[in-house]
Amino acid sequence: RITGDLKDDDDDDDRSDDLVVSASVRVSLPCRRADQAVIATFLDADGSVQHAAVVRPPNAPMHKVPFWRATATRLVVALHGTSVPARDAADAFKRKLDDSSDYVFGVEDAYLVAPTRHGAHNWEGVGLRTA
Repeated sequence: RITGDLKDDDDDDDRSDDLVVSASVRVSLPCRRADQAVIATFLDADGSVQHAAVVRPPNAPMHKVPFWRATATRLVVALHGTSVPARDAADAFKRKLDDSSDYVFGVEDAYLVAPTRHGAHNWEGVGLRTA
């Protein structure tokens, strides 16, 4: 909803009236658990800004160390197909330990990275250098 009111300044007759506009915007932000995929951006080989979903190892300690400063030595890169969102590709790496448990995301002892590459052929040409 956008509303507007004319603001009249009686002290200055030479000034035209100003339109003051206010707006209300409803925003919905997804909230993910620490063991689920987060989105990070990176500078691609062609200079464009791309994004990737990153999932920490399920057995990683849940302390306040950002994933880019992690000490895990293994990395799994998931190269998904054209038009597959990076977060969906990363979220596909999940399993249930038993019927009553929630999903466990990621790969044991490794960070999972699912980069995206825009274009008709994601992982050919410049996309191959990205991978």
